[in-house]
Amino acid sequence: MRIYIAGMPTKSGGAGIVLEKIADQLTASGIAVLSNVPAVSKNTLPAQEIALAEKRGEVLLDHMHAFIVDGSSPDSQTGYITAYAIFRKKHVLYLLPQKRKADQSLQMLAQNKSSSQFLHIRHWTDGTLPRHINDFLRRLSVSVKDSETPTIKFTLRITPSIDQYLSWRAKRSGAKKADFLRQMIGEEMEKDEYYKKNGESDNL
Repeated sequence: MRIYIAGMPTKSGGAGIVLEKIADQLTASGIAVLSNVPAVSKNTLPAQEIALAEKRGEVLLDHMHAFIVDGSSPDSQTGYITAYAIFRKKHVLYLLPQKRKADQSLQMLAQNKSSSQFLHIRHWTDGTLPRHINDFLRRLSVSVKDSETPTIKFTLRITPSIDQYLSWRAKRSGAKKADFLRQMIGEEMEKDEYYKKNGESDNL
């Protein structure tokens, strides 16, 4: 699996902290990482594949399976990469800092019926960034290395109909029932603005 990371390099030409975190997490999950920022481009295409691509008139981006874009400081290059990936029907995880609004062109892509199925816009914080990446990898059917290991055992009694539903949903998503439940609860946590503001103090 190859994933292309697109973002803005630092003034010195290096990689920012966000790009490094994304690259490290992908590498830990066994993903080959390429990027427009050399500092985080961990892999290259085989020479034979490059030669064949040049012969066919193909570009590097055509050989990627998916894309992750850091939208913290969007520029024309990241915009082009995003649009090209969607045109080629590749899944794109577009990461925006919390409370940062998507620009007009990105909103148009998100609202378009054809492109919206490939564009996945997520707003992140330091705490949610790893989960967004893992969720994206699961969408691509990649086994992920979770940044937070489940350690608390919790017994839950459910009805046969709920068990049947969980089994059905888990099978469709390619996950175990416990993993599916954790993911579903995690998504609810991400949407719960009250918990984000008051959760810790309410539990004291």
